[in-house]
Amino acid sequence: MSMSEHSSRAGHRVRHASAQTTAGLRHPALRRQQGAAIVIVMVVMLLGALLVAWSSRAALFSERVTGNEADYLLAFEAAQAMLADAELDALGITADGSACLQGCRKNNPGMLQVPQSFSLLDSDGGDFLVLERAVQGLAVPCRQGLCFDDGRLPARFWLDADTLEAMQASAALYGEFTGAVQDASMGNSRLLVTADMRQNRTLANAWYWIEPLEFNANSAIGQRYAPIGQSVGMNSINGIVYRITAVARGRKPGTQAIVQSILVPQAQAVIAARPSGG
Repeated sequence: MSMSEHSSRAGHRVRHASAQTTAGLRHPALRRQQGAAIVIVMVVMLLGALLVAWSSRAALFSERVTGNEADYLLAFEAAQAMLADAELDALGITADGSACLQGCRKNNPGMLQVPQSFSLLDSDGGDFLVLERAVQGLAVPCRQGLCFDDGRLPARFWLDADTLEAMQASAALYGEFTGAVQDASMGNSRLLVTADMRQNRTLANAWYWIEPLEFNANSAIGQRYAPIGQSVGMNSINGIVYRITAVARGRKPGTQAIVQSILVPQAQAVIAARPSGG
């Protein structure tokens, strides 16, 4: 073998060894880069999954909040309608201002009458004392949607579930004493009253109670309801005002709206109901 051939083969072996050494140095680096890339991809995928989950949860939370608000507004509107219905009941008129003659307390035997200011002068003590006697011995001092303040009725009775249930049994339902329309045209399904609800009033979704309060313009408590000197009842600064409470439930369990007001009846002309067909 010549010297040149030996030298060529030796050089080839050196180059081959050098290539192997370079490849051996390069492959671990590539593997480390590939491993880092996989970790980065996994982290990005995890962050994307978390972002999707957060977006879904935020959308679900927003939907729940919107649904709860809509349900409360439905209950609040029903409570407002009950309040207006109770005012008509207390005044004995219909929505157009005419005297309520059908489907009302008047001319309805067995129905308690809403105490009026002038009834305090009646020989039997008037409707005020009639109501007081009618609620004696009952679990709550209420009957047919009328309540008497004998000290047993909590100011916020709706906060106690048992008291509220007892109150519901003696509450007035929508249109019961005013002849208000009871069909789909009334616009709020929470006001609808079925035969089962009349039998068991706790099944209803809206109720109201009227509490007559003796008014004396010269007393401290009387001044909270109307200024001294203004008419209360039949042109008198003394008489009866009405505290009205309306409660309505929404579609969802736990949704409940409460509206309360003081009705101070003023002396006003009542439109006489015209006979039909004349």
